[in-house]
This record gives sequence, structure tokens and C-alpha cells, in this order.
Amino acid sequence: MYAIEAGILAAAAHLKRDVKKTHWDKADFALELATTHGLPDVSDLVRALNTGRKATAYGDEDMPEDELGDPEDLAAAIDEFIEAVAVLLAGKK
Repeated sequence: MYAIEAGILAAAAHLKRDVKKTHWDKADFALELATTHGLPDVSDLVRALNTGRKATAYGDEDMPEDELGDPEDLAAAIDEFIEAVAVLLAGKK
């Protein structure tokens, strides 16, 4: 989750945009990155990872296993997003 959020914040800084520090606001900006800059849409993934974090840390949420899916697919989605942010930061997108 934190790698994706760091990517979201790096893209925001690059685009000179302010994003609040909440997980939900980062998820909203991730959707904006997808729609306006063509990055992979990880907004639902950010929300699911945050819910999973809360399930593990506090036990007040159910683990969103269906939304998180297969661990290898999850790792691939994170890697794809981080690579897309790198392309954005390099000015190639």
C-alpha cells in the first residue's frame, strides 16, 4: 500500500498538485491519474489495501481477500503502477 501511495504522491508533486494525506484522498487522486494521464487505475486497490491494513492492525474490518486477489497479481499491479509513475516523472507520458 505504501509503495502505491508513494507513487501517487510522487506523481502529485510532479504535477504540482496537492493531495491530502488520507488514504481515501490518495485513492481519489489515483483515479484522476488514470483518467487524465493514462496511468493504471489503482484507486480500488488503494482502498482495498487500506481496508486490509485496518483489518490486520485493528481487527475492525474484514480482510478484503476478493478485492486483493492473488498475491502475484497484486505484486504485478503494484509494479505496473510504479513503472507508469516513473514514465510520467521522466516526462515520457
